[in-house]
Parts: sequence; structure tokens; C-alpha cells
Amino acid sequence: GGIPLASRTLPPLVVPRPTTRTRAARAAARRAAIEIGQLVVEEGSGRFVDRSLTPAYVGDISRVFLAVSGLTTSPGPRGRLVAKAALGPTETLDLEGEIGSLGGPLFVDLTASVRDVAIRRVNPYLARLFAWIVRDGVVSTTLRYRIENGRLEARNEIVVGGLHAGFFVAKEKGFY
Repeated sequence: GGIPLASRTLPPLVVPRPTTRTRAARAAARRAAIEIGQLVVEEGSGRFVDRSLTPAYVGDISRVFLAVSGLTTSPGPRGRLVAKAALGPTETLDLEGEIGSLGGPLFVDLTASVRDVAIRRVNPYLARLFAWIVRDGVVSTTLRYRIENGRLEARNEIVVGGLHAGFFVAKEKGFY
């Protein structure tokens, strides 16, 4: 009775220590890459109801178009985002820009604009925050945000037109 050497497994004499490179490779292999080639929503709609206000604030969004392409968790080219919607009869929302890999580092370059929003629509918020409401007026805004290498660049343009201040709102009216 001898033991055949071919069937016996010997423990290794030296166990290699994982290097930073091998740990990173293993971690990358464990992460599943997710990629959105293209996602499109056409003629979408939605409703927002804020019941924290009295009366409740209700906002509708319609004619929603959303297109997202090239979004991934892997390093690589940036994804693209385009969104358009109607916020009311004449009010519009436009959003477009680029988004970096969801796996990092953080990169965002977006421009958003909202046009011709009737300020009266937000009177419940104005009443709560400032104790007054407006009779008439519109607001348009363009926002541009870019985040790259941990640095934020922001530009906000707000234009108010035809503003007619309303009146002081008493607490008893239940607006705030």
C-alpha cells in the first residue's frame, strides 16, 4: 500500500496575496454592466397632487416626450437625454443634455427651460410662504447645470412678465 501521487492534492506552499489590480478586476467582474441603448416615452402624462396645502395643489403634465440613449454603468461614452412636455395650455418644459456613466465619475451637463408658466398656478405656495398671491403674470426660466471633476457650474435665468401683485392672504382663509 502506497498512495499514488497523482490523486493527492497538496496545499500550496505559498499563497499569493491579492493585489490592488486583481481585487479591482474581481470587483469589476462581480458588477453587472447595465446599458440602455434607447428608451423612448411618447405622449406620456402625469398628475402631481400636494395635499400638504389647503386647498391641495394639483399640477398636470401632458404630451410628454422622453428619450434616453447610451446610458450605461460601464465607463465609456456619455448618455443623452431629451425631454419635452406641456405643463398647461401654453406652458412648456424642455430638458436636454448629457449624463456620464452611472458607474462614475459623476458627469452631468443639462439645460432645462420652462416657458410661460402662469404664476397664479402656484398661488397656494405663494400664500403659504409669503402670505400674498398674484392676480396675473408669467415666468420663464432657463437653467444650465454642469458637473465635471467634482466642480459645479450653474447658470439660472428667470424672467417674470406682466406681474400684478394680488392681495394679502389671511390665515383664516386656510391658505397657510
